[in-house]
Amino acid sequence: STAKAIGRPRHGEAAVIAIVGASCKLPGGAANAEEFWTFLLRGGVGIVDFPASRLDLAPLYAAEVGKPGRLYVLRGAFIDGVDMFDAAFFGIAAAEACMMDPQQRLLLETVVESLEFAGIAVTPELLRGAPVGVYAG
Repeated sequence: STAKAIGRPRHGEAAVIAIVGASCKLPGGAANAEEFWTFLLRGGVGIVDFPASRLDLAPLYAAEVGKPGRLYVLRGAFIDGVDMFDAAFFGIAAAEACMMDPQQRLLLETVVESLEFAGIAVTPELLRGAPVGVYAG
């Protein structure tokens, strides 16, 4: 029998499980799985200086480790575009989106991207009630 990307097995048929898409957003400019692979092949390094657009590090920096209220690092691993979340696409009010943990926003985006990568049109109507699981790690 032929498996459908989304659908319920008929009575007496075995359920089919398939991994059909993948996505990621990682430091070093890897905005999807293909870019991450390219990043790995070229020996990329995802640790960079603190972007000025993220934080004015000067008043917070102290070279001595353990100084209360201060950072002793000048570099980190940053994901590009975390401020580009399309709240309206997900039906989330702008005020609520501002209060969301950035990791929640990234998870929503990567779930949609992994489904799109698999060739599945992402609409609430298509996915509502479908036997679809999303596993993140």
